[in-house]
Amino acid sequence: GGGRDPSSEYPRVGRRAAARNAARIGQKTGVAPPAGKRLAKNLRTFGAHGVERRVPLRAFASLQQLVAWAKRAPRNCRVLGIEIGERAVSCAAPGVFGTPAAPTCFLPGNEGQGLLESQIALCDGLVYVPQYASVTASLNVNAATACVLSWFAAAVGYAEVTREGAKYVVKDGLHALWKPK
Repeated sequence: GGGRDPSSEYPRVGRRAAARNAARIGQKTGVAPPAGKRLAKNLRTFGAHGVERRVPLRAFASLQQLVAWAKRAPRNCRVLGIEIGERAVSCAAPGVFGTPAAPTCFLPGNEGQGLLESQIALCDGLVYVPQYASVTASLNVNAATACVLSWFAAAVGYAEVTREGAKYVVKDGLHALWKPK
């Protein structure tokens, strides 16, 4: 949405999701599989640092299909929209993600207008990122998504990855092959 090609958001959203232990990333492409299977090949992945090879990406022709897939067994995910609104609950609120936290699929809005009413209708709930100064009306979608995913990772109890110097230690063969210039 917002006039921006959704595939251009993948490097930013993909890295944020991967850093918070995402099991899979779904992308509405408007193209039904099998044509949608070419999504990973056609994605703009510059800046994703190999995430597209580490976190499975699945293409869906519509958002409705993506949500139906996420809610079906064995995934049984609930869908939480990331949006500021009357129904939204702070991602910092105790128990907002369930106790224990349930499998969750997050649906961020778009940069310009947030989630549409038709998208909100697909959600089981809404979460927002609290702000502590009234200097901006909202965070951009990537910043808000990163905040929500971090709060979720903490709520679920994911262990923080080991750091070495100014980087996190990545444990996979693909990363071992990468040598910075």
